[in-house]
Amino acid sequence: MIMAGRGAIHISNPGMEKFSVRYLLRLFLSLIFIFSALRRHFSSCSLIYSSCNLFYLSFFADFHGECDLVLGDAPSFANGLGLAVHVRTTIRFDYSYIESAVIQIGKETFQLSSWGEYFLNSVNSAEMPANATISGYSITHKLDTKKKHIYSIQLSQASKIDFIVFKDLVRVDWDICESDASDFVDMLGLLGPFGNGTHLARDGTTVLKDPKEYGREWQVRSDMDPLLFDELRPPQYPAKCIMPDLEFQTSSLRRRLASGISADQASAACGHVVEERMHAMCVSDVLATQDLSVAEGAY
Repeated sequence: MIMAGRGAIHISNPGMEKFSVRYLLRLFLSLIFIFSALRRHFSSCSLIYSSCNLFYLSFFADFHGECDLVLGDAPSFANGLGLAVHVRTTIRFDYSYIESAVIQIGKETFQLSSWGEYFLNSVNSAEMPANATISGYSITHKLDTKKKHIYSIQLSQASKIDFIVFKDLVRVDWDICESDASDFVDMLGLLGPFGNGTHLARDGTTVLKDPKEYGREWQVRSDMDPLLFDELRPPQYPAKCIMPDLEFQTSSLRRRLASGISADQASAACGHVVEERMHAMCVSDVLATQDLSVAEGAY
């Protein structure tokens, strides 16, 4: 028990020393100094490139194509070692979702697909050792539930890329620290240039405002991009991304929303997601998949 009296705090346990006000003041000032130093450290490593991609491609509200796409490509990463992430989308009803994603660092690859299936350097579901790496960068695995896997690739002390799978849906989260900005100065792909996300074409200067045109621009091309996925799946360039039938897309969406989960139900399921943008993403995912469990499993 702690009791206060006459300028000192006495601990009622035998053998404990008295703590004077002067001692506590010194301790308090020391803690302020430590916390100030930590605050300066973390503010210098603030996230200036954080992208939480939806499980389906709602960041292109009008692009629901099925094909392999360049999510991000940073040739200068780690003094020219290079880093690239590709995603593979599949059409379901009136939307497309990411069914598989693959990262290449240097010459090594890690691919994650539906239900947690993965390839490490083209070996299917290889045993993941505690010290697993891709070109020297650590890979850690966390199993939140039987349906949710999180694989994190630590790029530096503060920066990482998370590959998350929930059921048959895959997502890629980029959390890049300001101190690592030099590794992504030439970043291009669907995510856009590092730090601003402008929808640039492959030439690095042309801005594409049409989501469909932008999506097609970053379809994986064997004449310009490495083919990272362990197996090829149609369509492959020069065949274009498969697009859903517009009439079917409209009628399917109307029919599912009329008979399924409402926007209010989706919003309620996503009630634990307080940040406005992420809440909107969560609601969009639930409405697209018509699966309330996505709210809890994915966010």
